[in-house]
Amino acid sequence: MTPYTTVELDLTRPSDQLRNSLHQKWRNRLVAAEKSKLKVLSTDARPEQYLWLLDVEAQQQARIGYRALPPAFVPAWQASGGQLRVYTALHDDRIVAAAPGCFTTTHRRKNESP
Repeated sequence: MTPYTTVELDLTRPSDQLRNSLHQKWRNRLVAAEKSKLKVLSTDARPEQYLWLLDVEAQQQARIGYRALPPAFVPAWQASGGQLRVYTALHDDRIVAAAPGCFTTTHRRKNESP
């Protein structure tokens, strides 16, 4: 089982620098994905756009038997002022994957470490 992971990315860097900083395996997978028929949409998140996803996630947790953040976390995050996007992957116009993205903005001085 994969443990919970938090990722911090410096999105102020140019995209070519971000790409070049990836491990070769991940760069190769990114190139393959870019050539595929897969289309990924990023949308602003209103509850009617993501509640279906939380329902599916709760069903999957019950069926497979794993634990994750409770579905109520996402609307609570949004209500507290957190930024939320919904990412949906489509293949031949059929949803094959989706995920909410909860974001916060942190500002650091240049020499400050995470």
